[in-house]
Amino acid sequence: MQFDAHNPDVEFVQCAVCENGITGGRWFARIAHGDCLVALCCPLCLEVFEKNPKPYIRRIETLSRRGSAA
Repeated sequence: MQFDAHNPDVEFVQCAVCENGITGGRWFARIAHGDCLVALCCPLCLEVFEKNPKPYIRRIETLSRRGSAA
């Protein structure tokens, strides 16, 4: 799973809300939240994330820890 949207030239990243793949930097928005910079694929995902980002950030942080432990 790839949620890190820090690199604007990243070829593939997943939407922080719906987990759809976003290719070629074609995200709707990128949002900085703490140390995370997440990509969002559409206006609905942006709205959902802005209303309550905590569960999405928590999921991303958990997956990142699992990935770095492997």
